[in-house]
Amino acid sequence: MNFEKGQRLSRPCLNYYIGMCMGPCIDKADEDIYLENITKVREFLKGKTKDVISFLEEKMNQESSLLRYENAAKYRDYINEIKVLSIKQKITNTNETDADFIALIRGDRYHCVSVFYMRDGKIVDRVNYFMKDDYNESDELVLSSFLKQYYISQNYIPKNINVDIIPDEMELIEEFLTSRAGYRVYLNEVKIGNKKDILNLVKENAKEALKKYESRKRKKEKMIPLGLEQLMEVLSISNLYRIECYDISNISGKMSVGSMVVFKNGIKSPNDYRKFKIKTVEGPNDYKSMEEVIERRFMRYISEQNNNISSSFSEKPDLVIMDGGSGQVNSCKKSLSKLGVSVSVIGLVKDDKHRTNKIEYNGIEIPLKMSSPLYRFLYSIQEEAHRFAITYHRSLRSKALKKSSLDNIEGVGPKRKMSLMKHFKTIDNIKKAEISELLDAPSMNNLVAENIYNYYRSDHEVDND
Repeated sequence: MNFEKGQRLSRPCLNYYIGMCMGPCIDKADEDIYLENITKVREFLKGKTKDVISFLEEKMNQESSLLRYENAAKYRDYINEIKVLSIKQKITNTNETDADFIALIRGDRYHCVSVFYMRDGKIVDRVNYFMKDDYNESDELVLSSFLKQYYISQNYIPKNINVDIIPDEMELIEEFLTSRAGYRVYLNEVKIGNKKDILNLVKENAKEALKKYESRKRKKEKMIPLGLEQLMEVLSISNLYRIECYDISNISGKMSVGSMVVFKNGIKSPNDYRKFKIKTVEGPNDYKSMEEVIERRFMRYISEQNNNISSSFSEKPDLVIMDGGSGQVNSCKKSLSKLGVSVSVIGLVKDDKHRTNKIEYNGIEIPLKMSSPLYRFLYSIQEEAHRFAITYHRSLRSKALKKSSLDNIEGVGPKRKMSLMKHFKTIDNIKKAEISELLDAPSMNNLVAENIYNYYRSDHEVDND
């Protein structure tokens, strides 16, 4: 290789600046090191990966010893990718054309099932699936459940599915896969040979993927206790095991609903969520609606305490959060006082741009920093309450659309009913509309418009609008 000075460029390419090139074009590369790297690349392309892996392992160990764990992780990933490429180069010795290789790894709280796809004798893709280990089931049962669920959604099932353990109900699964594929499908427990080498790689891939997944989960969960700890500190409350947050959802006062979401030890507890259809309030009055929700919730608490009934309502919260400021907080406190129940209450106050920026507690507004764990914790609770209320409200609207007085009118089918509701928004607007206004709705004609107009001006009793 010629390193004449006269052939140097004035500046290097982008690869040099991002650390992807040693910069021989500007005389930045040591010639001996550069040529050594070229030799390694040639050996790698010939399939001789052992020396490259040894080199990368040495680098990984060096970075780890210097506590530079992120750099060490990069070298570890390089090693895993090279091993995958190495396996691909050996595939031709397996006497397979199409097959799936599946391995299961169990972690502290999760399982990982890794699937490698071999097509036309080559590994073409891989995918990892993660499952929470809630019931401490055996590996055989977990793999059996995975296979049933996984292949029911696959368009193509290869004739051979290679696994490292025999799943429960193996014969039944083979029959199921054969019936779906239309040809004989075999589940093979592999113990020796090149196929075993591939499965070992699949297991190693699952192991590394599970480590990363559980690490991400732990990092995410660490933020929750920190936000909870900051909330306890700000409010000077020593215990906040159970937190309940409430929200009201409606459209112009129609179909008002309330939601109650529950967080225990800073983690949401969906089994304890409850929803309320507002019964005593007419029109858009969120404060009165909240009073009704709080009264109904804590009347259930009192009743179940007195009768030794155990449910989500029988537990008293350590803190109640209102999605709003002083108005919602006062509505909550009014209902609690009426029932003689003592619970700490805070409100999440929004600014002019509808962004939560303060906590209201005992008449004092406490500013929130958007970058703080406390803000992220409260925001997650607030969004969960809002999501739960909106979901319930949408389900009620969907049911209302499916059943209304429009169903009684000749010429109004499901599509025309949907079109009318989109155009007029409410049944009341349809009732008041003149024929000319009804004709403005999409897919409307004179006959149906007259039927609608005449129906709502007759003496019909309408119970379901």
